Amino acid sequence: MNFPLLLKTLNYKLIEYQKRNRASLVLGYPYWLTVDPSNICNLRCVFCPTGQRRGTRAQAILPFEKFKKLIDKLGPYLFHIDFCNWGEPFLNPELVEMVRYAKKYNIETKIDTNLNFDITEQLAADILSSGLDAVNMSVDGASQQTYEIYRRGGSFEKAFSNMKLLVLTKKMLGLAKPRLHWQFLVFKHNEHEINKAKTMAEQIGVDSIGFTGPFCSPEWVPSLNEYNNYIKKMTRRNSRRKTRTVTGRGTG
Repeated sequence: MNFPLLLKTLNYKLIEYQKRNRASLVLGYPYWLTVDPSNICNLRCVFCPTGQRRGTRAQAILPFEKFKKLIDKLGPYLFHIDFCNWGEPFLNPELVEMVRYAKKYNIETKIDTNLNFDITEQLAADILSSGLDAVNMSVDGASQQTYEIYRRGGSFEKAFSNMKLLVLTKKMLGLAKPRLHWQFLVFKHNEHEINKAKTMAEQIGVDSIGFTGPFCSPEWVPSLNEYNNYIKKMTRRNSRRKTRTVTGRGTG
């Protein structure tokens, strides 16, 4: 199956045109899809509904056959699939098979993972050679002391060792993809490790590392303004108010 880019592009333009015109009846198909291979997680992250075991959804693993049925319908129109939502995708033993099947439809694929599980050399080779385009590795700290404060029940050593294994395996296989990205949520308790994490990322050879300020309780908010979403939000709001005020005087 080699679905032409033209079909995907025409569908995308159709959807975007209807979106801009606020159509009440939308024709066409989704071009971006989020799939939860598993809505179960092995960690208890503080601000995550799944991690806090709130029980808002019944726990389940997505069977490959259901995924296949969905992709057979949407695949010709999809540009991208995110394999993650409220769970740890690698808890689904058929994850690699799902990625491989999606690639038959020329779909860009990305996985978000906490890396807190056993990755064998064979699993590393299988997932990296599946055609996957990107892996976001969520590791919020550069030591166990900081990491476990938010990623409760997690092991920094395991996550970091798995990260190194993926980087090494990718090099051994001579692959350009997937892009291996270290995602670091910045809180007050781990902001002092940003530079340490940058150094570690460079030493093991990940493709990139990113630092993100999450929306969280006030006592967790970092002191560094660039990672404080509440300051950013207030600044944007004040900027919009100032713009409206200036515009109002100019047209009065």
